[in-house]
Amino acid sequence: MGSQQDNNYKSPWQKVFIFGFGWFQCCSVGGGVLVMVMLTSLCLREYCIEVLRSAYNTLVRQVRRVLERNTGGTSHDDSYLLWAIRFFMEFNRLSDMKLELVSESLSVQCFHWVLTRMQHHMDMIVSDKKQARPWAKRLHVALQTFRELLHSMLALQKLKDDNAAALFDMLLNNVCYVLEYRETILHLLMNYNETHSTKAFLRDVVETANIFIKMMEKFCKDSVVVQDKKRSKKRSNKKSKKSDKPKQETEEELSNKWAEMAGELSQLLATELQIPEEDQPIPFDSASDVPIDDQKEDCMIRIHKMLRT
Repeated sequence: MGSQQDNNYKSPWQKVFIFGFGWFQCCSVGGGVLVMVMLTSLCLREYCIEVLRSAYNTLVRQVRRVLERNTGGTSHDDSYLLWAIRFFMEFNRLSDMKLELVSESLSVQCFHWVLTRMQHHMDMIVSDKKQARPWAKRLHVALQTFRELLHSMLALQKLKDDNAAALFDMLLNNVCYVLEYRETILHLLMNYNETHSTKAFLRDVVETANIFIKMMEKFCKDSVVVQDKKRSKKRSNKKSKKSDKPKQETEEELSNKWAEMAGELSQLLATELQIPEEDQPIPFDSASDVPIDDQKEDCMIRIHKMLRT
């Protein structure tokens, strides 16, 4: 067992006393280690559940506000919040997926914030080449958080809840429709640099891209079905509208009709027609401020329309 001081004192591990929690204490080394691990796991599990129930949503919301308010400053490292989001969301997903415990993370605002952090770290790797490795580590943490967001979003499909289904549809439409998400994943794949990024980072990029492509495939299939239905309805409406419209006659047909009707019309005009006064058309509007001479053109246009109809 090493010392915390500069002097490195060591003792055989067989002589180390293993103390359990509560009334449990074991004398054998192997059994003591097993019991201590189990008790520690139970304590940590209860602690994580308590954090999710009482503090997680408020903590994420308040810390994210502080980080967004100090975006330009270099003293604030967002990796701690990103790691906490990834850890607690993964814990919630693997233990018992409860939407209300991580509602602050499963939102469009949080997805967009993680995306902006990834884009910022990618830009800093290019601009601040002397500190490329620290920025690459921050980018790796942000990428792992984004991957966990996608995993948790897909886990919403397993919940038999209308709110979860509506949230999944909203997040899926946003993530697959916004161009920046696709461009960021593609940029990470194409611009991998082994000088400042690790192989673990490349593995996480490939896994994230695989999840994102599957989501895009589902999104495109659903969208195509909806578009086909809409198009079929529109086409049927167009056909019905076209069939309802009367066929327009050509100028030659109209001139032939006019030649046939000219003789009959001249005979009617030569005789005095007895038409009631209320049914007689009024070619000019005497109450209008426009002079009668200026109304002749409008009168001719109306007569022409009536003759064509």
